[in-house]
Amino acid sequence: MEKSIVKLVFRTATAMSIITPAQIPYFERVKAKTNRRPAFTKQEIAKLEKITFERISEVNHPRVERERQLLYGYIRFMLLSAMRVGESRYLQFCDLEYLEQTNELEHDNLKVIANNNVRSLLLKISVGGKTGKQEIVANEQIRPSIFCLYKLAKDALKTRVAYNEGSNIWESDTYLFGRADGTVTKVFEVGFKELLIAVG
Repeated sequence: MEKSIVKLVFRTATAMSIITPAQIPYFERVKAKTNRRPAFTKQEIAKLEKITFERISEVNHPRVERERQLLYGYIRFMLLSAMRVGESRYLQFCDLEYLEQTNELEHDNLKVIANNNVRSLLLKISVGGKTGKQEIVANEQIRPSIFCLYKLAKDALKTRVAYNEGSNIWESDTYLFGRADGTVTKVFEVGFKELLIAVG
């Protein structure tokens, strides 16, 4: 940005005959640095999921067991939805809606093309962002994670978190990643640290 402004000053000075083109200094080209995010390999993801699942049955304490189940559901959900941490934090069951996938599906500004005429269910996730609500679509592989989170919420809160087949809407404002008391789990810092140590 600063270099562009300096170049503009020299070009203007040349145009006004204040300096000659030969007096313009040479600016070395600086390659832009990429801010590529680190990512897991397929093998690392498989190992992470396997150990996360195995750690659930290693404890006898109900609270710790539930936290590990929630962490497992969270990891699976994040991998399959590709959402940011901040986007998923306050998700509620009423933010989810299943859409039937056929050859071509149009929903508001959302367009999904199915491959090879496959019929399946897509999950539409309504996310609150800086510019308002946005829609994210995840494929049917995310369904087991959703039902795992659903069961945790139902068992802990003893509330009606029912899937309405007619409208394809989860009718509950319960948090997907909620604690047993219903409050939102903002971070999994301790659970992640312990998990990464176990993974090695």
